[in-house]
Amino acid sequence: LQFLYLIDRSGARGGAGGCPPWAHAMAHGFKAGSRVAFLHPEFSWTLGKVTKVEQQGKKEIFKLTADEYPGEHSVDLHTLLYHARDELFEEEPHDLLMLTELHEATLLSCLKRRFLRDIVYTNIGTLVVSINPFKLIPCYQPQNTIQQYLAEGPIVQNQLPHAWSIAHQTYHELVNDRQNQTILISGESGAGKT
Repeated sequence: LQFLYLIDRSGARGGAGGCPPWAHAMAHGFKAGSRVAFLHPEFSWTLGKVTKVEQQGKKEIFKLTADEYPGEHSVDLHTLLYHARDELFEEEPHDLLMLTELHEATLLSCLKRRFLRDIVYTNIGTLVVSINPFKLIPCYQPQNTIQQYLAEGPIVQNQLPHAWSIAHQTYHELVNDRQNQTILISGESGAGKT
């Protein structure tokens, strides 16, 4: 699975010389044996280990091995490295705002692990992220669950995240507040918006 990058990579967030603060990896304690998440050239963020740090002129080159993908990978300071405490990559909250550390690597890891367990809807606060599994998943079929969402009242809190909970809550706000409501549905062609 390859997930989209969710943050701006322009480096415009500050730091010396336009370089983002997390780019100075050695200053952050990355060394041989460090457990990291890094931007794999093909598979987005992945977990791995620093096997060697080499100095090439003014550049520090990190040799890495990925847990899931064979081979050694080389990255320089312009590639993101993130200290990977294993427990951060085991969290699977229904709302990504509840992650202990909200970072692109932990967020994508959580979405991927939920997807692999057929949990394709995840909240980010009041937003619902959906990853189309391109298959039917029984726990999301209307005959199995829609009554459970409806029985919750105006705010759905005890069910898995789902587009139904957004529609349900929006309907109740429309009725109670007597104000127009808007739901924005976005995604690529064929992503399952219908």
